[in-house]
Amino acid sequence: MITEFGAQGLELEAALLAWGSDLRWREDKWSNSVARGHRDWSKIKDAFQLRKNTYRVLLTRGRDATVVSVP
Repeated sequence: MITEFGAQGLELEAALLAWGSDLRWREDKWSNSVARGHRDWSKIKDAFQLRKNTYRVLLTRGRDATVVSVP
């Protein structure tokens, strides 16, 4: 298992991404309303943008393929 920080600069032939419940499509837009909080919210200016960037990084690691598993 790897996080977005461990995946930065990493290029894989194929990547498998397990989509979590922290970013959901609700009422025609993305929502992170059920995401768990960070330990120190005072350091995070835009938690929603941070969550979107996390998935963007993980979705772009596969060179030939990316498989997304949505439970």
